[in-house]
Amino acid sequence: MGNSVTCFVDTETDGTHERRRPWEIAIIRRDGDGERSTVITVKDPDLALAQPTGLAVSRFFERHPQYRKSSEFTRWTAVAAPIGGGVVELLVAEDEAARLVLEWTRGARIVGVVPSFDTECLAAMLRRHGLEPEWHFQPVDVAVKTDGWLRGVCWATGSAFPRDLNDAEALSRAVGVQPPPTSLRHTAFGDAEWVRRWWDRLDSDPGAPAGVGGVESLRDVADLVASDPETAGVEQVRVVASALLARIDVAAGRAVPGLPVERVASGADPVREVAPWPF
Repeated sequence: MGNSVTCFVDTETDGTHERRRPWEIAIIRRDGDGERSTVITVKDPDLALAQPTGLAVSRFFERHPQYRKSSEFTRWTAVAAPIGGGVVELLVAEDEAARLVLEWTRGARIVGVVPSFDTECLAAMLRRHGLEPEWHFQPVDVAVKTDGWLRGVCWATGSAFPRDLNDAEALSRAVGVQPPPTSLRHTAFGDAEWVRRWWDRLDSDPGAPAGVGGVESLRDVADLVASDPETAGVEQVRVVASALLARIDVAAGRAVPGLPVERVASGADPVREVAPWPF
């Protein structure tokens, strides 16, 4: 799915205004050499246009190493490091942050939740220092992809799209991916890692049935419908989609026929428990 180089990206910024500036940037880069991660924190960030609400959401005064009460800087380095194994954590001036973002995202498809929010402020940061972005021009929003996929499921069953699937967290849960816990939500790496897990879930075919009548995944069903719609077995598609809709019900906190309430509370996956074949 997508480009041969993928970067899962999230930024924490000083607000949501047009001239917002990122103060924390997480990038998980996946390419032919494997997967590497970095967290870049901007040293001495310019807060002249900062919005108090924006700083509060990302817990800036609790987490930025220059502003938080703790003086422990042991996990940070002020020296730029090349892309390498593990997670590279850096505290650098904005000009160096811009150079690092350029290096880490070069040639990559950017994937995120509302990724334009991130790419816009990152591009502006690069341009303040005479650099131009070299990532793929079309970022991918995993929430938008999930919304479209689930609407296809609803279409297959003749069901209305649930109105309560109206935010990223609900959409993520609907395909079996838990959002980060509160302690990691709205941290750059916590959200970037969430996007990575979500992307991998979509790429592996969420809720795919395991080997029924030669059908290994929903992609196989789609291929079958495309190649021979009259004998594709529309009922197979409807049964699979019904099980997936049960997952949507669980995400929205609704009761699921055939799945006891206590199993829902314990985190049971209705796609595996309600569907008439093993998933």
